[in-house]
Amino acid sequence: MEDNAETVLFRMFRGTGIQGLAGIAPCSPMPDGGDIRIVRPLLCVSRAADVLSEYVIKKGTKVIADYAFSSCSALKSITIGDSVTSIGDYAFYSCYNLTSITIPDSVTSIGAYTFYDCRRLASITIGNSVTSIGYKAFYNCYDLTSITIPDSVTS
Repeated sequence: MEDNAETVLFRMFRGTGIQGLAGIAPCSPMPDGGDIRIVRPLLCVSRAADVLSEYVIKKGTKVIADYAFSSCSALKSITIGDSVTSIGDYAFYSCYNLTSITIPDSVTSIGAYTFYDCRRLASITIGNSVTSIGYKAFYNCYDLTSITIPDSVTS
C-alpha cells in the first residue's frame, strides 16, 4: 500500500477527524520544534513503478528521514551531500541493489536498521564525525566485505 494512503486510513481509523484526510507532508518541521525540516523526497514516487536507480540528496538537506528510501529496490547509487547531519531509522531498508555508500563527515548519527536487508551492499565508508550507529544498522547485508568505522563512534 502506498504510504500516503496508509497514513490517511490510519488517521481516519484513529478518529483524528478532518486531519485524517491529509496524508504525509512532503516537508514538515521536526517534532521538537527546531529549525530543521524533514524532507521526504520520494513521497510522490510509486513503489509499483520503482524505477529510481540513483539519487542525489539536495544541498541544504539536513536529515534523511526514517524510511526515506525504504524498499527502493532499484536504487543502485545514492550521493549524500555534506549538509546532511543525520540518517534516520530504516532510511535505506531493503534497497537490494545498493552496492556502496560513502557517508560524509557532516553526518553525526546513523539510525537503527538504516541499511537493513541491503543485500548487495559491499562497501561502506563512514565519515569521521559519526558518533553513533544504531542497532543492527547493517543487518542482513550479506555482501558487505568492507566497512570503515572511525574512532569517533562511541555507540
